[in-house]
Parts: sequence; C-alpha cells; structure tokens
Amino acid sequence: MKTNPLYHMKKTIIAANWKSNKTKNEAKIWLNETALGNFPEHFEIVIFPSFTLLDYISGFVRINDTPFKIGAQDISPFDSGPYTGEISGKLIKEFADYVLIGHSERRAGFGESDEMIRKKVDMALRAGLTPIVCVSNISQLDGLESKEGLVIAYEPLGAISTSGPNAQPE
Repeated sequence: MKTNPLYHMKKTIIAANWKSNKTKNEAKIWLNETALGNFPEHFEIVIFPSFTLLDYISGFVRINDTPFKIGAQDISPFDSGPYTGEISGKLIKEFADYVLIGHSERRAGFGESDEMIRKKVDMALRAGLTPIVCVSNISQLDGLESKEGLVIAYEPLGAISTSGPNAQPE
C-alpha cells in the first residue's frame, strides 16, 4: 500500500523579513490585519522584525495565539559579553525560534565572510535557534554540509527585490 506523499510533506517556510522597516504602531496594524488570515497548515510563517520589535511581536504572537513564528534578522558570532551592539543567541532565544544568517545585504554591506557565517550558524545552533542560511551560490555551503537543524534559503542575487525593477522570478 502506497502512502500519499502529501502526508509526508515538509512545512513550507514563508519568511517575512521586515528589514529596517515598521514602527511599533505599523507592526501592530500589520499584525491585526494579517493574523486574521487563513493559512494552510503546511505553511510555517516566520516574521523577521527589527530587533527593536522582537519583544513586542513575540508577545503579540503568544498572547493572540497567531500562526506565526518569530525570527531575528542576525546573530552575533560571539557569546554574551563585551560586544557593544551585538545580540547573542542566548538573548535572541528569549523571543525567537529562527535567525537569518548570511543574507546578501549583510554579506555585501557588512563584508560578512563564509567563515563568519559558519560562526553565526554554530552560535545559533548552540542557542537552540533554527538558522535560515541565505546563499546565492553553491560554494557558500562549504563547511555547512554536516550541520543538522538548519534551513538553506536559495537567494539568487538577480531575483532579490532590491536588485531593481528588472528582477524576474526566473
């Protein structure tokens, strides 16, 4: 007897990266409008707000029993300590279950190397977070093959919304 492959379907992750957008009031409006929607059960919707909104968004999700999960937009490669402006995995875990790592904007604008990405992945895994690692080419997976518990997001540079008006789905 064959089993229906849909019964073994992995969840599809929909990642809503808010980047450096939304005030607390704008987030409240968005959540109130969006949380009422009907979402297929095989979707895992992860909101990645700015760090300033993590506490508010995670509280809203918990209190209102919404279908959303919460993620952080970055993680420090360092443990807690004297790292001004950095957010450790331990601090993130209080509010989130996911963390974006290696986003093309971080690689380009902040010079994050593949080595730095691997350090951040290790930090996320040690903190009990699920890292979503963004890659635009296969070589960026070097050193990550043996890591369990991470999600790979293929992000070809020409398909990113910030690539310009001519970015095509292909």
